[in-house]
Amino acid sequence: MPVRRLFGGVGTDTLLEVNLAGNGIKSNGDRCIAEFLSTNPQLRSLYLERNQLNDHDALHIGLALQSNTNLTYLDLDDNMLTENGKKAVHCLAFFGVSRSDLSKMNSDTVIEINLNTVSDANHTCEISGIDQPCLDWAINLPNSAKRNRRRKLFCILAHRFDDDCTINHLESEFSEGGMGLVPHVLACINTYTEDYKSLIETSATPDAEDDIDCLSMADELSYFNLSLLFELARDWKTPEMYQFHHSSSIQS
Repeated sequence: MPVRRLFGGVGTDTLLEVNLAGNGIKSNGDRCIAEFLSTNPQLRSLYLERNQLNDHDALHIGLALQSNTNLTYLDLDDNMLTENGKKAVHCLAFFGVSRSDLSKMNSDTVIEINLNTVSDANHTCEISGIDQPCLDWAINLPNSAKRNRRRKLFCILAHRFDDDCTINHLESEFSEGGMGLVPHVLACINTYTEDYKSLIETSATPDAEDDIDCLSMADELSYFNLSLLFELARDWKTPEMYQFHHSSSIQS
């Protein structure tokens, strides 16, 4: 198979960009592309649009990206991916969910995704061709991985806030050893509230039922920032947050 020879041959460590668009590639179950990506090679851009990759390929590419920090652009447009395949890549790569949890995922279970898992997900690779309604903001954009991570944390917090279950989830996610992520949680609330609200309002079309729900969320986000920060300060580990900050200051 030519593709296997390409990704499994000599000199792959020097590849920085590979364009395989429009080649009619059909893997027939072969995982050579995913296996190559999982080794975290130096490859920066991979163009796979207009081929015949399917949901099976998408699943393994999504899993491979969980251990890849070098690829910055992947194009999967115009393949044979169904909505399930697109969701698989999105949830596995961008949110870092496990394969066993993938079958439980839908737009209503975004609030269930663990923030620690999201923090360890892929934040470097922009992927074209896997659009997910109402989750388009929880993607990797061509900016810093730190900003991408904070944007995804914010997306989940926004959905939890809308479902009135913020504190319950945070209590189960953060033990004393997990307090290091707290500053990022608080920072993403301040950084992305207005940007997220603006994006929802400009991208939604009132004729679609899902978009009406998104617009309703945008209205709630008008007071999201202060409301959530107040809720955190009132109900969630305020002494522990102070102790963690104090301890970190002493160590530094």
